[in-house]
Amino acid sequence: MADYRKILGLLLEGRIYAGANVKVVQRMLGHKSAEVTLDTYAAMIPDDLDNVTDALSRQRAEQL
Repeated sequence: MADYRKILGLLLEGRIYAGANVKVVQRMLGHKSAEVTLDTYAAMIPDDLDNVTDALSRQRAEQL
């Protein structure tokens, strides 16, 4: 069962990154809380800090 959950988790990790509802992913994996899901898979999700700052900069430039 652990192998199945690990494979499912790896597949769903991409869904979290793609914007899937973390609570839905949590329930699918059987985690006690969304915090467990995020703590488990957050390291696999690329750091989007650069994308966020770029988007905010573009939005600000459009408003000026």
